[in-house]
Amino acid sequence: MSKNAYEFLDLLVLTVIAAVAECVDVYAFTKFGSQVYALSIACVMGMIAIYRWNAFGLVVPVTAGAAGVATRMLLGQSTTLGLWLAFTVGYLGLGVCFLWFLKKDKSTLRQDPLFKFGYYFSGYAAVELVRAACQSGDGSFWTIAFLYYVTDLLNVIFGLVLWLIAIHQDNIVVDMNAYLLHLHSAPASAIARAEKQNQLTLEEMAEADDVNEAALLDGGTLSAEDLHRMDEPLKKAQHQVSRFDQENQAIEAYRNRNQKGKE
Repeated sequence: MSKNAYEFLDLLVLTVIAAVAECVDVYAFTKFGSQVYALSIACVMGMIAIYRWNAFGLVVPVTAGAAGVATRMLLGQSTTLGLWLAFTVGYLGLGVCFLWFLKKDKSTLRQDPLFKFGYYFSGYAAVELVRAACQSGDGSFWTIAFLYYVTDLLNVIFGLVLWLIAIHQDNIVVDMNAYLLHLHSAPASAIARAEKQNQLTLEEMAEADDVNEAALLDGGTLSAEDLHRMDEPLKKAQHQVSRFDQENQAIEAYRNRNQKGKE
């Protein structure tokens, strides 16, 4: 699977999860009698998607927000243009999260306590301000912004719990471009190391053959050192002690025993 195909599939899965959750939440809270408020995970899902795929991650909360407003409309609730803009264009406020990637690498950001909370709260605060701007035609900007902050307080707390759980996992809040690169380069590096080791072994055996040819040209006899050099690479590759070393060890042991007997 290509990187682009994997990115599309990953974003599709995140979008479907966020959109379905948004529709279910709006439907459930409507049935419980809440015409205005609904629990939402679109914002936190957008933050995760942005961390994984940068700007392409914005498609997740925007699509989920549109699905939520569409559900309100199907249930007979009032859906003004300002509401559509607030829950689609409003999520573009998550673009402020990109500022956290300017000075630090994503792989080190996850261990920074300031990032864990700063990334989340700055994103949510920006979304609420953009939402208020989208609906400023319906009243005072600051009044609408204040209402958004008050009514979304439970969402902020609930989303924070989900965010902290996600960021402590190894494969959720990750830079997918770096992750896929590491995933594909690791096996190649292992294979390259193995090939290099095999190449060194073959070179050692070739050097031993050179000793053999030189000795034959010199008169056809091989010294003990030449035999040792020829035998050592093969035994080294087999993780065994060479015959030359075994003989030397046996001779040394015999000499030691004789020396002790004379004493």
